Amino acid sequence: MCQDSLSHALRGFTALPGPKARFDWLRRAAIETGGDVHLPEDSNWDTQVLSVKAHGIFAEGNGVEDLVHAWHKNAMRQVGRLGELAAARHLICHGHGPIADRQMREACEVILTDSLEPSLRLAAREILRVLDAADRKTAA
Repeated sequence: MCQDSLSHALRGFTALPGPKARFDWLRRAAIETGGDVHLPEDSNWDTQVLSVKAHGIFAEGNGVEDLVHAWHKNAMRQVGRLGELAAARHLICHGHGPIADRQMREACEVILTDSLEPSLRLAAREILRVLDAADRKTAA
């Protein structure tokens, strides 16, 4: 899921008035985005573990409020990671001017950890190889 669509979904989610409305939204979103919802067998939901995967984000909780909070926290974390990945991609693909080795290494590590793009991962590995070779040459 891209950062913009997850951010848009989060805006809709957080605009809802409370845990019940947000839980209903999560149930619909799970169906609409190919996720799933696991609910307890009986009607005592507040004492059993519920889980949901909506917009590619998984969460579980002990009751509705806990589940809603966990999904929101996980979605916010993912938006942040997608933002870091976009910034790292931009730095590697479009960086101009001098870029500190540390900054470039950090960008490469983000890409190798979070990107699924083979060409971008290959570029990050090559950049790290060149930086490591330069470090070895400097140390010698």
